[in-house]
Amino acid sequence: MSSKNIKILLVSDLHAVMKNSDFESDSFLVFDSGGASDFFNGFKFFLRDEGLVPDVVVCAGDIANKGSYLAFENIWGSLISLKEEMGCEALLCVPGNHDLQSRLDEEFDPKYYLQFHRPLFPSSRFEKNTHFWAWHWFHEEYNNFNAIMVNTSAYHGYKDESQRGRIAPNITDQIKSFIQSDEFNEKAVNFIVCHHHPRKMEHVEFGSDYEAIDGGEKFLDMLSSVGKGAWVIFHGHKHWPQIQNVGPSSGPIMISSGSLSASIHDEIKKEVTNTFCYIELDVERTESTGVPSGFYRAYEHFLGRGWIKSKNKRMPHCGGFGSLSAPRVLAGKIKRYVEEQGNFVRIKEMPDVEDELRFMLPVEVEKLKAELERFGVETIEDKDSGFLDQFGGCA
Repeated sequence: MSSKNIKILLVSDLHAVMKNSDFESDSFLVFDSGGASDFFNGFKFFLRDEGLVPDVVVCAGDIANKGSYLAFENIWGSLISLKEEMGCEALLCVPGNHDLQSRLDEEFDPKYYLQFHRPLFPSSRFEKNTHFWAWHWFHEEYNNFNAIMVNTSAYHGYKDESQRGRIAPNITDQIKSFIQSDEFNEKAVNFIVCHHHPRKMEHVEFGSDYEAIDGGEKFLDMLSSVGKGAWVIFHGHKHWPQIQNVGPSSGPIMISSGSLSASIHDEIKKEVTNTFCYIELDVERTESTGVPSGFYRAYEHFLGRGWIKSKNKRMPHCGGFGSLSAPRVLAGKIKRYVEEQGNFVRIKEMPDVEDELRFMLPVEVEKLKAELERFGVETIEDKDSGFLDQFGGCA
């Protein structure tokens, strides 16, 4: 792995099912009795065709659908094989509410099957799994990053806990104490992997959000102030792709890739489809600025078309994170370039602008475009990447 970047394949909410099962229509990721899935094989072929070779695979839960043992066995084995075939350093995974027996019927323990599963889950190391199932989190240290996996479905099976995620206050305090201890070696960047979203997403399905992590804001506040490097949170659950800053200017950055393969429910299917995200985190810039910085590429899946470059404005095909410039400040710089040259200016001709623009979040890019429109500056996007490429028309 290069010291300058970490390449991450982010998937979530796979909801794998077995062929001819009662809930086969819940997902496109269907396994036959021999353990094969046309959808997953097609996904792997697409990764190879696009040249997407990650250092790290992150899967943010709901691996299987409705607690299906057979589906979980097949997809967990497939994810391990994917990691090995691509020569990845790490497979970072957590369970989601669908992976546990959250709605107990005949089972006596929601986590029993996962806890005693072979191959081991979520870590290949027995002592890490013991810590995860006992304390609801565990830590792994890698060459260029730390990773903490958090079980936000830990209390499912009790009362109405299946309706939400939870990080208990004492768990947040425990993780904070560990990060501040000598056992935690500081890296430029640290990853949190959890299933549920730490902050409410009331813009999704346009109503109250009761499924967010109870204790999520305390957890975010802790990450915003604990230090020991920059923090990036990967989560799933809502089937809604988005990337946002959820702290002060230095983060954390929170990323959800949406659902890789679940049948998208009616409330949001006009807004999103199946998606995944490929992220390249710039370690050198992150270390020098203290801000999580990098680029991503997002892809969407449509029946009959397969995987294509994302056209979703919330997470367009190409984007970034970690810019140190406000949209209005950057718009002013662009305006001056256009005025000085009196013609359309390409982004490559404005190196100080390019260095910040390419790290802007999608929402910041939209604000930048609005500021430029106010200044009378037209913008032209690159057809392949979608990045802003040319600027001009300033009176």
